[in-house]
Amino acid sequence: MERRETARHKKWLKSPETREKVKKGELILLTPEDKERRDEPMRALRQALRGWGKKFRIDQDWAYDEALFTMVTYADRMKRDPDDRWTDDFAPHWGSRHSVWGAPLSSEDIAFGFDLEKGWEPTCERWANFRDRAKEEFDSKLEKYGREVRTKVEAEGYIQAPTVREPLHFIWLAERVVLGKSWAEIGTAHGRSRETIRSAVKAAAILVGISISTQARSLKPESMLEPSPPVV
Repeated sequence: MERRETARHKKWLKSPETREKVKKGELILLTPEDKERRDEPMRALRQALRGWGKKFRIDQDWAYDEALFTMVTYADRMKRDPDDRWTDDFAPHWGSRHSVWGAPLSSEDIAFGFDLEKGWEPTCERWANFRDRAKEEFDSKLEKYGREVRTKVEAEGYIQAPTVREPLHFIWLAERVVLGKSWAEIGTAHGRSRETIRSAVKAAAILVGISISTQARSLKPESMLEPSPPVV
C-alpha cells in the first residue's frame, strides 16, 4: 500500500493543477520536517481522543480518522464563516480501508463532456425523433463514463459502499457498543425482540468493521461527556 501511496503522491505533484497552484503561491509544498512539526498537535489530539473513546469501547482507527477529519474541516469552516455549521447533507458512497474521502482522481480523470454526432436539422428530422436520438446518445455516453470512472477509482483500492436502508440499526449498534446496553434493554426500548436486535446490530457492525461482544458490558460509562484524565 505504501508503494501505491507514493505513486499517487508523485502523480499529484506532477499534475498541471498542482504546479499552477504552487506557481501562484496558493499551495506550499512542505518538507518532511515541516510535516513533522505540523502533525505533532494532531497526533496528540488523536491520542487524547482515543484515550477518551476507549472508555466506550471505540477502538477502531477509522473512527478517529473520521472524527479528526470532521473536527478539522468544521473548525476551518467556522473560521471562515461562523454561521456555516453542520449543514452538509452528504454521505460518501465510495471508500477504501484507509479513507472515505478524496479518491485520488484528478479533474482530468473525472472530466465529462458530451457532443452529439449530428445535431438537429429541422428540415430533415422531426423534433421528437431528434430528441429521442439525442437522449439515447447521451445515455450511452453517460453509462460509458460511469464505467470508466468506477474502473479508475477501483484501481486505487476503493470499493462501492453497500446501501444502508435502516439507520436505526446503527443507533442500536451505538447503544450496544458505546452505551453498553444489553440486547434485552435495547429490545425493550425499541419494542423489538432480542434476536431481532442482535441480528441487526451484528449486520451493522460488519458494515463498519466493528467487532462486538455477545456479552453485555458489566460496567457502563457514567457519562458520554465525562472528561478523560490527561494523556501522558
